[in-house]
Amino acid sequence: MDASVLLKAVQVRWSGAFERGAWDDLAAMYSQDAQFFGGKPDLYFGVQEIRRYFGAVAPGAKALFQEGESAVRLAEDMVLYSGYVDFQRESRVRMHRLSWLLAKVDGHWKIRAHHASPVPQP
Repeated sequence: MDASVLLKAVQVRWSGAFERGAWDDLAAMYSQDAQFFGGKPDLYFGVQEIRRYFGAVAPGAKALFQEGESAVRLAEDMVLYSGYVDFQRESRVRMHRLSWLLAKVDGHWKIRAHHASPVPQP
């Protein structure tokens, strides 16, 4: 599968689960050994900690992936993604830089590394 096609499929699943508040579905997209830097200062490891992180997110948020991302196949079973996502809650929108390392684990594409950081405001 082309890296950009794979990326779009993962983005659709991720944003859908995020917007529904389906935290178990979202956490299941990560590998058991995933590393996760989100919008909080702590580094989270593994599915259980990532599930706990998302469980603290207030319902009603949306994630809108922006055009202009980069998806690079590093190996047959590994893709690096870098791009931007807008997190929206009510009328507040905050753009973040987002990087994922996607890896095929037991035949399924999983997120092994996740790093998000807010784009500085001018």
